[in-house]
Amino acid sequence: MLVSDPIVLPRSVLSQPVSGAEHPQIVPVMLQVIRESLKVQGVPDQAMQIILGSWRQSTSKQYHCYIARWVKFCSSRSRNHLQTDVGLVLEFLTELFYKYNLKYSALNTARSALSSFLVLRWGSHSRNTPPYQ
Repeated sequence: MLVSDPIVLPRSVLSQPVSGAEHPQIVPVMLQVIRESLKVQGVPDQAMQIILGSWRQSTSKQYHCYIARWVKFCSSRSRNHLQTDVGLVLEFLTELFYKYNLKYSALNTARSALSSFLVLRWGSHSRNTPPYQ
């Protein structure tokens, strides 16, 4: 398994962007992804609480569809949604651009959402450093 506790997202969260008011489970799902990422990065519990407390509901509403799509995108490719390489992120953003016809401002929001929790690996992979799974 790629992560210790898989995140199960409601189908409605994976659909086109909608208002957070229609999905009260969005904030807990968002915080679960952020919490999981911070834990993987070794952030101390007290610092984690400060970071999680700083997330505004409006930010969660804006980011939720992109993070949900990212988790689904990675799952469909059997890739870790918390640690990956830049190439996979670019593939995801390219898919958003072409498949969902997103404009640059929406792509920037998606990129910002991913950067809030994602650990990226830069550069090419050598034989001794396999890509994150």
